[in-house]
Amino acid sequence: MNIISFTYTKSNGEVSKRVISPTIVPSKNYEGVDLTELESVEQVMYCQELGKIRDELNARVLELNAKFDVEKKYRCFIPEKMTNVVKEAV
Repeated sequence: MNIISFTYTKSNGEVSKRVISPTIVPSKNYEGVDLTELESVEQVMYCQELGKIRDELNARVLELNAKFDVEKKYRCFIPEKMTNVVKEAV
C-alpha cells in the first residue's frame, strides 16, 4: 500500500498539506482482465463472482473507515494542483 503526501492549492488559492491513501490514480487507459478466450457464459460467471468479491471488500473497507472515523474523508485531488509530492510504500 502507498501513502502520498503533498501540498494542494485549491482554485480559490487556499493551500493545505495533505496525506492520502490513494484508491484511484490518474490514468488514461482501460485496464482489466482479458476475458476474450472465455465463453460468454463464463464471462458472465466471472463478472458475477468478481462482483460478489468486490461487494465483500467494499463492506470491509466501510468497516475500516468507521473504525478509524474517516467515513466522510474521501477526497479528490487534481494532479496539476499538487506540489511537493512524496510517495511512500508502507
